[in-house]
Parts: sequence; C-alpha cells; structure tokens
Amino acid sequence: MELAKQIKTSKEIEKNFLFITNQTLRSNLAIILRYVAFLVLLQEQEKIRGSISYSLFKDAILHIGAMVEGLLHYGLTQYVTIKNLNPEDVYTEEWKLKDPKVLIEVSKDERAIGSVQVRSFKQISNSAQFIDLIRSARKAKLITLALFNRLEKLRKLRNKIHIAGLEKADDYYSKTELIFAIDLLEDMVEVIKKKLSK
Repeated sequence: MELAKQIKTSKEIEKNFLFITNQTLRSNLAIILRYVAFLVLLQEQEKIRGSISYSLFKDAILHIGAMVEGLLHYGLTQYVTIKNLNPEDVYTEEWKLKDPKVLIEVSKDERAIGSVQVRSFKQISNSAQFIDLIRSARKAKLITLALFNRLEKLRKLRNKIHIAGLEKADDYYSKTELIFAIDLLEDMVEVIKKKLSK
C-alpha cells in the first residue's frame, strides 16, 4: 500500500521513546503511533468525510489514549521508585472492612454490621485504571493541575468506546479533538522524560 510507505517505520518512531527502558512498551508505543499516523494520513489523503471520518478520528484518539495511559503508568512507577515515595504520598486511599459480622437483621433488605475498617493504598498494577493513574500521578506531583485536567478530558474522550452508555450518536469527533490528543501525547512524553531524568 502506497500510504504505508509514507509513514516512518516502527524502528524509526521508537527513537522518540529511548528514555523508556522497557523495550516492550517502547516497541508498542511505536507500533501504535505508526498506526495513528496511518489513520491521519488515510483521512487526509482520501478526503474521507462523514461518519467514517469521525470513526477514524475516534480510533486515533482511543489509541493515543492507550499510549498516554501506558506512558503515565511507566512514568509513575519509575518516578515512585526514583523518588522513593511512600504509598500514602502517591496512591489512592481505600478503607476495607475486616471481618464484618451481622449484628442485627433490620429487614429482609437491611442489616446492621460490626467491623473494623483497615486503611490501605490502592497500588498501581498492570491492570490499573486510567483514572487511578491520573489521580496518583497528580498526588505524587508527577503532573501539574493543568496537565491533570487535560488527561481527564482525554480519559473521558477515550471512555466513549463504551457505546452502550452514550447519550447521543457517536459522530462528533473532529480533527480538533485529535490535535488535542496528539498535543497531550507530546507533552506527556516531555514531562515523563524530564521527570525521570532528574
């Protein structure tokens, strides 16, 4: 396909992510970015309009969201290690019930229980939610409030992949949202690179 020949190879794109020591993540970021470039080029060169155009923009934004989430996950876990941060300085606090006991059956739908609540912190795992990563990155001071707000906007755009919960037709993605997502991705690369080099 002629279109694919116009896009840099994954190996060339990977050079943008050399600050990432995880080779698998670096390769995956390059593969996804190459695909996003393909979608953008396809939309522009074929002058695609209408719902297919919206879908191309949405697909590109979803993939950029995955890239940003991956960068944030990597950046946060590395930053916590480098800075030797305590869990309470980073992770979301959770209160869990320990050994709950039913004290009184109030009704068939209600019970009074007795328990001790134990405080813990939601650790970041490989299956961490984007929202938890964003909040933890802010709490750890990895990102500014302005960047937090932009990440939240991207998260909400990306969450529109769940079409059953949409309130209107999913035909409103434009180049404006795509440019927003690309700019945010570029800023995240710079922020993570800078924070991990300190």
